[in-house]
Amino acid sequence: MNYKETILIVDDEKTNIDIIANSLNNLYNIKTAANGKVALDILTKFTIDLVITDMDMPIMNGIELIKKIKELKLKTDIIVISAHSNSDYLLNAINEGVNKYILKPINKRNLISNVQKTLNYRRLTEERKIFNKIINENVYYSKLDLNGKILEVSDALIEFTGYDKEEYLEKNITSLNPEFYDKKQIDEIWETILKDEEYKAEQIGKTKQGKPFTVNISVSPLYYYDTKVGYMVIKTDITLEKEFERLSIKDSLTNAYNRRYFNEKLEEYLSISKRDNRRASFLMFDIDYFKLYNDNYGHLKGDEVLKKISNAVQKTLKRPDDLFFRLGGEEFGILFKSDDNITAIKFAEIIKKSIDELKIEHKFSKISNYVTVSIGLYTALRDNNISTYKIYQLVDDLLYEAKHKGRNTIVHNI
Repeated sequence: MNYKETILIVDDEKTNIDIIANSLNNLYNIKTAANGKVALDILTKFTIDLVITDMDMPIMNGIELIKKIKELKLKTDIIVISAHSNSDYLLNAINEGVNKYILKPINKRNLISNVQKTLNYRRLTEERKIFNKIINENVYYSKLDLNGKILEVSDALIEFTGYDKEEYLEKNITSLNPEFYDKKQIDEIWETILKDEEYKAEQIGKTKQGKPFTVNISVSPLYYYDTKVGYMVIKTDITLEKEFERLSIKDSLTNAYNRRYFNEKLEEYLSISKRDNRRASFLMFDIDYFKLYNDNYGHLKGDEVLKKISNAVQKTLKRPDDLFFRLGGEEFGILFKSDDNITAIKFAEIIKKSIDELKIEHKFSKISNYVTVSIGLYTALRDNNISTYKIYQLVDDLLYEAKHKGRNTIVHNI
């Protein structure tokens, strides 16, 4: 059932009440009062959407009633009906905050039109309030002026980040987490929005309590009619999605990328290297006599070895495009870029050294008292159109050759 608004008609003349009520009673719930005092009593007991009041009444006139409604902060709209057409009367009513002013004698069509417009606007205003409340409580947004200063911030964003509203307002967008807005990103944001385009990117941040999060950030221009007045920043929390993504591409034991991610990444890596005019190198290593280690020390100890080697290698990798994978069992791979052959070989030697320096005891190895690795290294020329399958096969052959030569060594295609 649709909601039916309630209208209170206030007039000391019954004839006027009947005219108004008969015009509206098929559309709305109607209540009546003969003066302002009775009307006020009804207003405090019932929900009234609209008051239609005469101005000249005994006991409490229309203006006095309106003042009382405003004092009590009653949420009702007001239409004044009066025989007075002078500007002072009209201004007095407007100053008290009435919605409409209708002159007597009452025209039915004009009355219904004004009532409908007033209540429609009231309905839209309430719906907008509800909508804004939902947005405020559920959307992580902030509004900026043209210089990037924060003017408004949603309660949802406050709750999400843990900062107080005062810590946001009048601050620049980059001031709360400056470490997450590097100069390059700031330049990209301004370059995009100054062209009146929307900026979109992923962003990593921390709450005030230090909890890390990942969001999709969108910065777009705000307009008042045709004039740009600022910018809207909307953030969408994708922390869980990124964590699921991380878990889906990481090996749970060693925290290296897994074989599935390697298969996805290899072709992309080679394409980017060609585009950047750099050599793409693929290094694969295998722990020597690892089966003998597991058989004699136990699989739990074997897992510890895998974790220690993985940690050592990952500490050695400094560049963001050095990618480390566990390809299966005791076999690992690294994709990296190098400018020349010497650099690629030195990189492989550094990896081997980081593992040798762990000095993990392996009394059952046939070549050393410690855990060692054999390495196969392939460096692809910039203009080499070799397939990803062929590269993997070539590196696997180089690794096999390293084992055949006695293990604990590096074999490359250079």
